[in-house]
Amino acid sequence: MSPEMKNREETLSIEERIEQIIESNDTMAEILAGDPFQKLLQREKELAGSDEVQIGGIFCVDGRLPSLFSRLLNTWRSAGSYVPKVGALLGTALEHAAKEKDRFLLELVTSHYSGKTGHGCGWAKATLQQYFDPNPEEVRDFARKVAGGTLNVITQKFNEFCKADGVTPQERVGVQIEIDTDDFGLTLVAPENRGVEMQVESLNMARLAIHHKSEILALDKSRFKDKAGIYLEKFDKTESFLEFYGDIVDLTDCLLNTKNSLVKEVDAFIREYFSDLVPAQIKGLKFMLVRNIAFEFLTGLNEVEGEPTHSFVEHDERAMVFSPRGKRFGRFLTNLQLFGTTPSNTEEAISAILMEIGLLEAHEGQKPHILFLSEPVDEKVWIELGEKNELRDLVISKQAQLFIDLHQNIEIKRLVKEGKIVIVPLIVDADTAKVLERPDYTAYL
Repeated sequence: MSPEMKNREETLSIEERIEQIIESNDTMAEILAGDPFQKLLQREKELAGSDEVQIGGIFCVDGRLPSLFSRLLNTWRSAGSYVPKVGALLGTALEHAAKEKDRFLLELVTSHYSGKTGHGCGWAKATLQQYFDPNPEEVRDFARKVAGGTLNVITQKFNEFCKADGVTPQERVGVQIEIDTDDFGLTLVAPENRGVEMQVESLNMARLAIHHKSEILALDKSRFKDKAGIYLEKFDKTESFLEFYGDIVDLTDCLLNTKNSLVKEVDAFIREYFSDLVPAQIKGLKFMLVRNIAFEFLTGLNEVEGEPTHSFVEHDERAMVFSPRGKRFGRFLTNLQLFGTTPSNTEEAISAILMEIGLLEAHEGQKPHILFLSEPVDEKVWIELGEKNELRDLVISKQAQLFIDLHQNIEIKRLVKEGKIVIVPLIVDADTAKVLERPDYTAYL
């Protein structure tokens, strides 16, 4: 965010700040619900083979990781992608996936780092700092190992559900992906037991986009020759979103359906290190990787000399979002940063709030800090239910209870009393994150 924009924001009242974020979210929600985007989404589903594979993602809460840049629309968010055990909500999602006997699961468990700037995972760094002062490579290595542990936990739990449902367990449930927040390039990490000792084998999409640039430029009668790097200054702009997304889909489609050495290199790496993936999973994984290559080519972020300057380089989160039942508010924003967390219980929520408050204190000068409590529902059903309905009352009562529990916590109560945090409940559409209602529970305090 530019200094000028930041100065303008610091003159806004708390209500104006809240409304500004909601307005940005709802503008994007309207785009996502529109026919042009839905057609692009359908094309992507066909390219990914979504009838046979369900692709999910585990992400850090970091606001520098917008879901739409990687195209993972259904993500679980926890600090450092650390999932020591599968809680109720994630367990329910895995159980439902196990019951889809005609579809395989492919979970992309991510860690993140910053190749040029060294601004890696804050949670991983803070964890290591309890024992020593780590350098960026040590933080990156630790974050990668944490993601590996999460993948093992997810795999074990998913296959337990498969066995309980009489379904053959999957040999491989997911893969590890590293994300460079400097250029958003994805790196596919080989299983540790398949690489050379003391060396991590990996395939980096940002570098592939550079190595095969001339081949991409010549694709489809040089259809993309004028597209290299054209979104460098506008890849995060809402007004450019549909055009950018359409070009990503077009280039991804062309790469996947044209004989070229780039996709052959991706194929070769998958064959060598992921022989336990089934064809449907391979198709989904190839789509995700090749799509990221298209992103890199169109933005040119991978070819920026020196340190990058885009709006996601540094922590610049404007608020925190907690969604205990997933599909959170703000998850589709590309023009501003929000912390996003899917806590399994109130204790996890409080722990995450205190961690994120510390990061907000470092860069977000205006107080109080905003915490959105997000509750996803089906918009059509929600409207049809009306105000007097038992199901609607149940949704409201659960969110109200979390609102009350947070305010009863000593630390959170202190932050609220000191004017450092304000908690804003929202009911949002599960598909687009559009805000449907903004309940007021202050009467219960």
